[in-house]
Amino acid sequence: MHTLRRSVFPFVFAAGLALIAGAAVMSVPTPVAAATTGAGFPGITPYGGYLGNYIAPDGTRVYCIDADRDWPSGPTDAGVVTDSLSTGWGDPLAPETLQKFNYVLAVYGQTADPVQAAAVSAYLYAYTSGIARRYGASYEAGLHYIDDNHAVAEAYATIWIDTEARFASAHEPTAEVTIDMSEPLRGEVLVITAPEGAVGTLTLEGAVVADTSASTVPVVGGDRVAITGAPGVDASSYTIAANASFQTMSGYLPRVTLYVTGSQQRTIREAGLAQVDFASSARLDVSLPTPPEPEVPTLAATGSPVLGMLGGGIALVAVGSLAQLVRRSWEYVATSRVVPQRE
Repeated sequence: MHTLRRSVFPFVFAAGLALIAGAAVMSVPTPVAAATTGAGFPGITPYGGYLGNYIAPDGTRVYCIDADRDWPSGPTDAGVVTDSLSTGWGDPLAPETLQKFNYVLAVYGQTADPVQAAAVSAYLYAYTSGIARRYGASYEAGLHYIDDNHAVAEAYATIWIDTEARFASAHEPTAEVTIDMSEPLRGEVLVITAPEGAVGTLTLEGAVVADTSASTVPVVGGDRVAITGAPGVDASSYTIAANASFQTMSGYLPRVTLYVTGSQQRTIREAGLAQVDFASSARLDVSLPTPPEPEVPTLAATGSPVLGMLGGGIALVAVGSLAQLVRRSWEYVATSRVVPQRE
């Protein structure tokens, strides 16, 4: 018994040490990866700095927004979508500015072209750099960081002009519904959308889908839906209403995806398109044709009219009566004739 206890203790002790060591290894946090340099130009700024994008740990291209800080060489987090962002000195960026950022980063940001990447970086610095803090956000504040590089300056001007014109209405979806009745009870509804092929639902009033007699049907932009009118009993006219509603991923909301790298420069990329609801409707008043007057039945045309037939009958009766009278007159004359006697 004594020997058994002595032999078991070292085994239990060793197993305990192994478990503790394993727990210690499992508790060590996994290191966070750092961003790496992407497309752009080193030494292009007046201060000898880099202008371009970085590759985040998730593989997307991100851009710095703190020009006065060190480049993001340290561990970078996974990124989070936000609709609230402040400058490096603490001033909140306006929602309109975030909407512009989202547009620029989505349309131009995910690029391996160093000229375009440097122009995108300069655009963000127009609002977030020390020059923007000192003199106000402006086209010139971003142009300052390009330092007379003509190719980048040209790309920067293109991005600025396009963004000012389209950031709020970019890819704004539209729909148009048209009712066309080729006959009082037969026609079609034409659905047009931009972007093409948007998916939605068509709801009808005063008519039904010709094939199914349903009042609702799924539609895609470009569809022509055959319909049958459904007027009320004894109606002389009726109204058809067609309402189409759609959903699509389109437009850019005031939000971005933010990555933090400790005390070094923060980086951002687009937050993607937003789900947008849009719709269109149409109404059409339809007149129904006047029903024909009921026909008056007539006798078949096999002889003279009734009155003519009656007149003919009376004439025949009169002729017959006259014949009898003449005959009787002749009989009377014959009867009363005097026969001469012979002497």
